[in-house]
Amino acid sequence: MEAFRHSSSVQVHQLQDSSGRVPPQAIDVEQYVLGSMLMDPKSVSIASSILPADAFYLPKHTAIYEALLDLSNKNQPTDLITVSERLRSQKQLEMIGGIPYLAELTDRISTSANTERHARIIIEKSLLRKVIGSMSKRITEAYDPSTDAFDLLDEAESDLFKISHSQVRRSTQMLKDILQETISHLQTISHRDRLLSGITSGFYDLDKLTGGWQNSDLIIIAGRPSMGKCVDADTPILQSDGQLIRISDLYQHRNAHILTLAEDRRFSITQPSAYLYDGIKPVYRVTTRLGRSVSTTLSHPFLTHQGWQPLGELSLGQSIAVPRELPVFGTHTVPDFDLQQLANTIRNTRKVTWSMPTTRGTAIKARGIQVLPQWAFTLQKECLDLFFFELFPSETSSIVVSSAHLAQQIAHLGLRLGILCQLRERSTGWSVTPHIRVDQTCGHPHHILFDDIVNIECMGDRPVYDLTVDETHNFVASDVCVHNTAFALDCARNASMDRDNPIPTAIFSLEMSSRQLAQRMIMSEARVNAQKARSGTMNDNDFSEVVKAADRFFHSQIFIDDSAGLGVMELRAKCRRLKSEHQIGLVLVDYLQLMQGRSKDNREQEIANISRSLKELAKELDIPVIALSQLNRNAEDRKDRRPQLADLRESGAIEQDADVVAFIYRPEYYGITEDKDRQPTEGKAEIIIGKHRNGPTGNIQLLFRKDFARFENLTREEYFDSDDEDSSPI
Repeated sequence: MEAFRHSSSVQVHQLQDSSGRVPPQAIDVEQYVLGSMLMDPKSVSIASSILPADAFYLPKHTAIYEALLDLSNKNQPTDLITVSERLRSQKQLEMIGGIPYLAELTDRISTSANTERHARIIIEKSLLRKVIGSMSKRITEAYDPSTDAFDLLDEAESDLFKISHSQVRRSTQMLKDILQETISHLQTISHRDRLLSGITSGFYDLDKLTGGWQNSDLIIIAGRPSMGKCVDADTPILQSDGQLIRISDLYQHRNAHILTLAEDRRFSITQPSAYLYDGIKPVYRVTTRLGRSVSTTLSHPFLTHQGWQPLGELSLGQSIAVPRELPVFGTHTVPDFDLQQLANTIRNTRKVTWSMPTTRGTAIKARGIQVLPQWAFTLQKECLDLFFFELFPSETSSIVVSSAHLAQQIAHLGLRLGILCQLRERSTGWSVTPHIRVDQTCGHPHHILFDDIVNIECMGDRPVYDLTVDETHNFVASDVCVHNTAFALDCARNASMDRDNPIPTAIFSLEMSSRQLAQRMIMSEARVNAQKARSGTMNDNDFSEVVKAADRFFHSQIFIDDSAGLGVMELRAKCRRLKSEHQIGLVLVDYLQLMQGRSKDNREQEIANISRSLKELAKELDIPVIALSQLNRNAEDRKDRRPQLADLRESGAIEQDADVVAFIYRPEYYGITEDKDRQPTEGKAEIIIGKHRNGPTGNIQLLFRKDFARFENLTREEYFDSDDEDSSPI
């Protein structure tokens, strides 16, 4: 026996770490538990429900434990003799110390009453060793210069999350309790006439097709970018009467006739259907080679050779559409002398002086004119022609002005005459050089040309505004062509507020602030026109409904994160914490293309990394992850505009990783007023399941309430009891 104990101590020494420290362990407790199992078959059942085989510190204890479990599973005795024969057949008896060691284990036991408590001590020591082993590995990797710090942090946190959940085991339940729960569940689904194996979307036909959102699935919900992405409050918008009005002023007046680009690439006059204030957001000033500039959010699309693309996906050197001409004139006339004097004042800035009273009674030199008078923008074409002739008497003329704003205004007036001006910053001011004049008599086929981006500069946080243009979805802002999530939010709302099985839900909004997101959800829930909230025109009844809706959300578990520039690893870390602390069962990401990946030099690799990471997150947490994704404009080249899998931006990686791909299709959005059956499309939406890895594909018909930005079931079904006061469709 003494010889055996000596060999046992040698094994412990071999398991020491590099510093000579022995990892956390409780060998005597392990011996007690194994002895109890050898003496009392009940202890085998108790220990096996708590302990995994790798919880033991000594390898020989693991071998004995596995032998005991194997015999128990085969309904064979677990006494000393049977276990020793089992170990002998596995050629492990000598390794564990033979029959003498097994006998020593039983000699230690006087009672098996504390087996459960001692088993939990073994679990605690095992967890500590796993933490030490995992973190030791990560510490070693941290010393390696080639290790990526962000990847290391993500892996370390993932290790800890797996360790913390590795010991979670369901406790046994009485059959009567299980039966009661089962009958209740069957009664519920029978009443609802639906059988879901996953989380409800709140839409009956969609749930029937998918069985609900399934755990570990990555669901992609794709659609065209929303209309009306944001531009800076000071952005000038050209009116049909020639006036230039800031978009923030248009928001106040709500009466505008603006230019929009039609499919034939020519401009026409239209009226916005909505004027929207989107709060304060980071804006970026885009400057082109010709000197055009406009300030927008990163999500604001620009027309490129490849279609409309958000600023966040553009880079220096790429070309965007700018007007070749803006054939808009006013009705104002002024005497020729006034036009000549204005042109002369601009051309001879350095000679301008203002008589100002001083202590010496002399005149001082002025900076000259900084902006054009308002009447200059409402001139008739003939007057504007004369003004430009006086300003640029020859085709090779060039002027220098002291104000960038003035230079842009002059270039803008040139566009009305079909004159393209080049703007350049000089040490003495800004030069304006006209170098192309469009021959309007020949009727140029397009009103636009493509100009290279030469600078993208962050301008900080600014108030931003939207205009919604219903048919063409674009307008001219600061002489640049610009383009103007409800379904996924409805899915998240329906899951988190499900009557029988509310699911804690995390929403990560990379485009909207948390306050804006909450306002949208409340207005949709209350069925109050969102425009009333923005304009402050809600009446008492509207406000009462909003308060009721807010109260319903108050009792839900919805977590919102609006962190700007959220990286995929940061997202995964936050989801792990929410899973650990609040047991979230659904994650919504709005939207995938705004997330930051690891491969900054290659957009396809970056998107592939993001989609793969989201799929891994779904598997790791064993919950559905819904990610919104944008579609390219390929669908708009088809007659019916119906989206396909190939229309997904960076479709290869996204389509491969996704378990479900759903497209949002609204014919009304594209001006299609009737479907193939001659039925009106107004207010109708279609959810197209283009990919379903574990089930069928198909199309789901829904209603879209534009005023509330809300999707609803097309037909009424009994999701609620008839006496439920909130029995309106989800």
